[in-house]
Parts: sequence; structure tokens; C-alpha cells
Amino acid sequence: MTHFTKIRKKVLKAALKISKLDFEIRLTVSFVKLIPADKNDRNISLSISFRGCLYSDAVLIQMILFKCFYDHLVENKNNIQ
Repeated sequence: MTHFTKIRKKVLKAALKISKLDFEIRLTVSFVKLIPADKNDRNISLSISFRGCLYSDAVLIQMILFKCFYDHLVENKNNIQ
């Protein structure tokens, strides 16, 4: 299991705690190469899409999920390669 698979699972677990999820949530965590960049530099892309829920609910949940994702990155910054 890759480090970002662990992040994805952790963020989705947080999503389940936030709501009963009566709607579909899709989360994608991926690496995006920076151009131009050092060969070891990477940018992280986190994409969340919602279907079947109010816009205001989606914004709130998205903010909480991004916070969870950011906290995980800060906690594990030395382990991310």
C-alpha cells in the first residue's frame, strides 16, 4: 500500500465521520510533476467531487477533508517521498 493510498483511506474515513454520506463522494489523490522542477520535487493534487448534495454541505465537507489531508501531510512530512 502506497503512502498516498493510506492518506486516501484516512481522508475517506474522516468523511464517513462527518456525514452519513447520503450522496456520492469521489476522492482522488495524485502526484503532479512541477514544471520546471527538480526531479525530486512534486506537487500533490487532491480532488474531491460530490453528487446529490447541497453545495453548502459540499463546501463544508471539502474544507474539513482538506484540513484532514493537510494535517496528515504535516504529521508525516519526513516519510513522504
